Amino acid sequence: MNSWRKITISSFEEQEEDMRRYWASINPEQRMRHLYEMICALYALEEGQSTDRFINNKIHIISSDELFS
Repeated sequence: MNSWRKITISSFEEQEEDMRRYWASINPEQRMRHLYEMICALYALEEGQSTDRFINNKIHIISSDELFS
């Protein structure tokens, strides 16, 4: 998450608007990467690992160039 920048807000509305601007400014691949990082942080997972032995699903994020080449 080192690509995130420090912001100062004075209201929840200002925070929401700033977050909308931020998410609109990055490409879909970057959005998916941030979402994946948030999911891993939420569930205390390391990339590509699951703590549940019955869950073996993995999320693989690939670039559109790689997908269509």
